[in-house]
Amino acid sequence: MIDKIVSHKSCFGCEACYNACPKNAISFTNDLFGFKVPSVDYSKCINCGHCLTVCPFINKYIGKPNLPYVCSARIKDDLGLFESTSGGIFTAISDYVLVNKGYVCAAIYDDGFFVHHEITNTRNKRDAMRGSKYVQSSIGDCYKNIKNLLENKQKVLFVGTPCQVHGLKLYLSKKYNNLLTADIVCHGVPSPLFFSNFLSFLKNKYGDIKNVKFRSKKYGWKGNNLEIVLMNGRSLCNNKDTKKYTDLFGRGYLMRNCCFECNYSTIFRIGDFSLGDFWGIENVESILNDKKGCSVVFINTQNAKNCFNIIRQNLIVEQRNIPDVLQHNLIKPTKKPNNYGEVQKLLLTKNYWKNH
Repeated sequence: MIDKIVSHKSCFGCEACYNACPKNAISFTNDLFGFKVPSVDYSKCINCGHCLTVCPFINKYIGKPNLPYVCSARIKDDLGLFESTSGGIFTAISDYVLVNKGYVCAAIYDDGFFVHHEITNTRNKRDAMRGSKYVQSSIGDCYKNIKNLLENKQKVLFVGTPCQVHGLKLYLSKKYNNLLTADIVCHGVPSPLFFSNFLSFLKNKYGDIKNVKFRSKKYGWKGNNLEIVLMNGRSLCNNKDTKKYTDLFGRGYLMRNCCFECNYSTIFRIGDFSLGDFWGIENVESILNDKKGCSVVFINTQNAKNCFNIIRQNLIVEQRNIPDVLQHNLIKPTKKPNNYGEVQKLLLTKNYWKNH
């Protein structure tokens, strides 16, 4: 049913409908450009409508006009800070959850650098979840598994894009006090196919890849530095080839069509927390304006406030006014490039990354 009502161009790819279907009639397949879209087996579908009730495109988010508490912050632990994209706040929040015998669900690479969400209650796996990943993550069965944990009174932290957080909340259909959510300030989600093809290009040119670090701090926090660590120990960071991906990402060519009409680009957020880089820190007085990294943190709910009051002792915190932290994707979505469709078709051609 969902595939007849929500077009592929409008679908967020959050997989809430897949998790909600009681007959396992919905699967997700890749469209031409590698974006996940729903497919319905109508021999199994009973027209119950569950897929429609959990869809964040159909049930559009309307932010409640409650102003959040906003601050800039950084974790005090230097190692955790260096391994994080900005100020390490995900580490601080997830530490709180893990110490309380809870579970963390966030995006992680598999061995082939496919980005997907996993659930863990270990620090080692949590550590692998740190850092930005400029690729859309596959949710898989995580919503189902989170619900089972919540029903069994386990504490859960879910971190994802705003549409993924919204998909989870619609799927759960009721409030759980033992659930903590954090949405990221999102520029848009690139296709896993484009990313996979890009990595294949790098592998063919340079050799096997050991690690991928978006927003590496090798040369400091403020640069958009993609670092590729090779098996031979060599590091490619912000060179002419790694810049190809980050340049196209920044200009909007790699992302889903729906991202250009994102209604989560607002200060009225869907998550308990909202986390992002504090761009514009140089325009305010701050002791955190250096190369180490700083986060902007929105505390949107009482649940988040309770958590933040506990973890605050592990952070350096500076209270901010909303105008201090406003950045593009807190005001409006990324603008769609005029030749978006043309470039996406070119991205499918053989040797695109080699020849451009």
